[in-house]
Amino acid sequence: MKITVFHLNQLGDMLFSLPLLYNLRKVFNNAKIVSICSSLDLLKFIYQTTNLIDDFIVRPRDLKVKHKLSFIKRVMSEKFDISIHLSQSLDATLTAFICGIPHRVGFKTAAMSFLYTQKVEFIPPPSVYNNLAILESLKIPIFKRDYVGLINVTTTTDTFKKFNITNNDFIVGISPATSKRRKYKMWSNKKFAEVIEYFIKHYSVKCFLLGSLNDFHVCLDIVNNININTFKNIVNLAGKTTLLEVACILKRTNIFIGVDSGLLHLASSFEVPVVGLFGKTLPEYIGPQGKNKIVIKKDNIQEITSEEVIKAAELLLGKQL
Repeated sequence: MKITVFHLNQLGDMLFSLPLLYNLRKVFNNAKIVSICSSLDLLKFIYQTTNLIDDFIVRPRDLKVKHKLSFIKRVMSEKFDISIHLSQSLDATLTAFICGIPHRVGFKTAAMSFLYTQKVEFIPPPSVYNNLAILESLKIPIFKRDYVGLINVTTTTDTFKKFNITNNDFIVGISPATSKRRKYKMWSNKKFAEVIEYFIKHYSVKCFLLGSLNDFHVCLDIVNNININTFKNIVNLAGKTTLLEVACILKRTNIFIGVDSGLLHLASSFEVPVVGLFGKTLPEYIGPQGKNKIVIKKDNIQEITSEEVIKAAELLLGKQL
């Protein structure tokens, strides 16, 4: 059997797909499972750090006909038996239909979902719950419902040497930013600065600000709001790491504090103690998984105080500090 999964293109959404991949692999252990999305970095990361997929295909982002035709030709050559659509894009739906994949399963809310051979209800936003509902509709047993432990990375000395991490460092990871379309999830830069300043003043910690290159100026603004004499224990790594490197750092982190983002879920997948800050989105569906977590939720995320975040972090850490 050959199975392909059309993924969404964000880190958090990719992590939400891991339980689906795990259960597919568990049930169809001899099947060839191929992931498709537009992010080469995400696909390489999942391929390198899990044993859940056998191959991947990058879906072209541009509209050039030659790239589209090459992609369709590649998908068609695999002769997939079933396509599972976590992405609701028109492009993904049409690709599976044009390539003649006999069984096409996706959400009722997807573009041109009438082209699917089987449709499933979707409760926004994208979540593990929705993804597993697809498997349940196919009568596939569910053995695992979370992403905890499904990412395997080795915390290499090369990575630690590159970012000046020693065995004695107590590391606080901070992820303050989200994708451009989800700015409503962001907390106050000034309050993040207050949290960092508190931990540096009261404990011997090293703080890493993490994110993509697009997040660099957000992290820089946080650093500029910190009122301490030395910044040697504050490192802005936004845009300076690969996904594999940031995963190594997160696995080594003593505590992670962040808004609803892919890095929050990546940290949680390693069961790092996590403080998650949520506004309008529902942590019941898309909150961090695993045991070592505290979620602080207020409909207006700006109403969360720095004192609440500090208290939650100290409660999680307990005797570690």
